[in-house]
Amino acid sequence: MRASEGRPLGKGFMRLLRLIVPVPIVGLVAACAGLPPVGLESLQATSPTRRAAQFAPLQTAGAKVRWGGEIREVTNRARNTEIAIFSRPLYDNAEPRPDGWDGVRAMAVVDRFLDPAEYLPGKRFTVVGHHAGNRKQAVGEYPYADPVVGVAHCHLWPAYSPLPDHRH
Repeated sequence: MRASEGRPLGKGFMRLLRLIVPVPIVGLVAACAGLPPVGLESLQATSPTRRAAQFAPLQTAGAKVRWGGEIREVTNRARNTEIAIFSRPLYDNAEPRPDGWDGVRAMAVVDRFLDPAEYLPGKRFTVVGHHAGNRKQAVGEYPYADPVVGVAHCHLWPAYSPLPDHRH
């Protein structure tokens, strides 16, 4: 019987409707979650890793990279902002994972002012740009070579919040 005739729809139809309707919604949400922000789209497999950039700066200088992680420090200079990044692996959508580390820090140089009140240490940050060589500095007393990225695009991610565990 049709609902337009004033009688309720059958239980089987309602059960089917409950199964079918969420499928397009879940698919739409999953598709949107997998897209990187504008400017952070995937790069070719030839993009050097942070480790390759650190140990072979002459071979990787000028290469386009997409790197990210957690902000460690923000320094505003007269003409740009430097952001020290504790590198993390990225999800396919360019979002830094909450864990994992490849053992290489990086320095992002953005040609504009970024407010340190917004770009706080611990926030997750992704950049796309060109490897601009390495900068030697000390981490404590240890001499360290930070791969430097001349940033073309950057994205500050919202705080990471893991999915709730419903197994209880």
